[in-house]
Amino acid sequence: MSKEKPYPPISFREFTVPTYEGWKEAAIKALKGEDFDKKLLSKTFEGITLKPIYTRAEFESGTEHDTNLPGFAPYKRGSSPSGYLNTFWHCASEISENGAKEIHTLVKEELASGANAISLSLSPAAKGLSCDNSGCAGADIFGKNTLREALGGIINLEKYGLYLNTGPSSYPFVYLLDCGKSCFKKAAGGHIGGAPLSTFAEQGTLPRSVSVIYDEMADAVKFMKENSPNIRTVVANGEVYANGGADSVTEIACLMGEVSEYMFELTSRGISVDDAASSIGITVSLSGNFFMEIAKVRAARVLFAQITKDFGAGEKSQAASIRGVTSRFNKSKLDPYTNVLRLSTEAFSGVIGGLDALTVLPFDSTVGGSNKQSRRISRNIAIMMAEEFSLSAPLDPVGGSYYVETLTEEFAEKAWGKFMEYEEAGGFYQALLKGIPQKTIAAGLADKKFRMATRQLKAVGVNMYANAKEAAPQSSENNKQQATSEINSDKIDEGIDVAPAALRTAFDNGLSTLSIFNKLAAGSESPVCEPIPSVRLGENFEALREKTVELGGISVLLLNMGPVKEHKARSDFSAGFFETGGFTVFGDKVFDTAEAAVEGVTADFDICVICSTDDNYPVLVPAITKGIREKSPNTQVILAGIPAADFKDVYFEAGLTDFIHLRSNCLETLQKAQSRVNRKGGQTNA
Repeated sequence: MSKEKPYPPISFREFTVPTYEGWKEAAIKALKGEDFDKKLLSKTFEGITLKPIYTRAEFESGTEHDTNLPGFAPYKRGSSPSGYLNTFWHCASEISENGAKEIHTLVKEELASGANAISLSLSPAAKGLSCDNSGCAGADIFGKNTLREALGGIINLEKYGLYLNTGPSSYPFVYLLDCGKSCFKKAAGGHIGGAPLSTFAEQGTLPRSVSVIYDEMADAVKFMKENSPNIRTVVANGEVYANGGADSVTEIACLMGEVSEYMFELTSRGISVDDAASSIGITVSLSGNFFMEIAKVRAARVLFAQITKDFGAGEKSQAASIRGVTSRFNKSKLDPYTNVLRLSTEAFSGVIGGLDALTVLPFDSTVGGSNKQSRRISRNIAIMMAEEFSLSAPLDPVGGSYYVETLTEEFAEKAWGKFMEYEEAGGFYQALLKGIPQKTIAAGLADKKFRMATRQLKAVGVNMYANAKEAAPQSSENNKQQATSEINSDKIDEGIDVAPAALRTAFDNGLSTLSIFNKLAAGSESPVCEPIPSVRLGENFEALREKTVELGGISVLLLNMGPVKEHKARSDFSAGFFETGGFTVFGDKVFDTAEAAVEGVTADFDICVICSTDDNYPVLVPAITKGIREKSPNTQVILAGIPAADFKDVYFEAGLTDFIHLRSNCLETLQKAQSRVNRKGGQTNA
């Protein structure tokens, strides 16, 4: 057999190598006179300008870290040299039920169904907090009895990760979990983390002074370094900022502010730099901007490494432990199954970014409680990415991407700049006291809300493509049983010993965490700052829909005038516009004349929308509007389109109520239309 190749080699030398300049020239030509920058450049909420195309030039102008391999500082490409090849990320299903027995059942179900970690948030009462600002959901674990009832016999910490949200302090809980038996001596990992600054930002206060809480933090770190060095006991939690409306850069800047503060406070209390760095875990909120979230996870590792290095930490201790939780901010109660798609892309971005643990929240978590099906779907999103989609290889799949590498560098630079503002204010705690991050987040939230209201920012099923007939899923009631005896035990006993050496024995003797918190808080002054409330992007539209239901429904008749080509575009636009408010739209009738349109309107309709062309409006609008108002005074008449200046006054004199167009504030317009609906005896006239 001949060893010669069957085909001669092909040369492409005859073709000109395309250049960026050549492409831009062709693009400008294709735009036919429109501005290149306005059309093809886009600015994100983070203040980053996205280009239409990225080239080697941007990549080569990046930092010295571009060529570093996974597992080496500054860990942009991942904390482990083997990535996910040997060990998948922790699939940490969240359990938010109250009752210990229900928690036990759900944890067993999750672990038996493929989860390899559990995320458990304690209730505000168990953390020693009020539930005014943080909600009241969470595990009611107050002492040894409820701990045994909730997790006894099922949590093997050598096999499964544990992510426990303990509020401002993890101090008593590390002793409670150990119970004198060193039951997590060889724990696989996780975060049993106190998050004092995140809690402060969310609640607007702390149950005791921050100095006391930092003392507790240092004691918890010492204990865990001796007993379970793989578990981190301090958490910087970005969910608080993201759920308040922060953009991704601001979220990471706030997280780094927390990391720097914790490093300083721990080392000031005798904790070694390496022990301090390796005791801090990070939680990020994974939102819907796919590439931005990848860049966020990668940039967070770089910035964590830089901060801990600046404190003097060794290279191994500079590796961050990052847990990603799918966003609550962008989820909707309405059209809830679209949340499944949001969860999928958020989880995907987190895994591609190289996080260490992933929590995919149930798609119906917005209604307060989740059912078996929604928990299964969320759990399987994480498991399928690990076991079915082959995301364990290659390592750092986006590494070398001109776009992602450039975006990561720009992200890190902007986040570092904001972080330095907090440092210049005296540290992140002082920045919170002065309201600096709160003002930034509030301004960003207002911008997002406005863009949502005007539909510049689109949410499928909420302000675009809404299904007016779909109702929110019913809440699954959490088990509200609480361990009353443990809540009340020793609550007013000021003689109890809460020193580290006494806690193991105290818990064995029935001590409650509330007893400890009350003793620790004695004589301590609680700080106060402006809280960052948790919100959701679509809640204003949801409130609008709920009000429509309360009114018994609002009916809209589209007055489609003339041939299809003259009314269809505006008819379709109008239908989508009003359906976002839960209004029932009737749009299958076509009218040839103004008289026919007026004849087709009855008092059953709350709103009539005239749909035609600008050329036809001067004749149609006055006649239709006047005829409807005379026939049915309570019926609103709205014009699809912007009235010509010469005819605007004429239209409104005839009785026109309002007009809608592409740049309308949809939310505000629908709220006004809703408020004008006249109901008799609380019944609909639709």
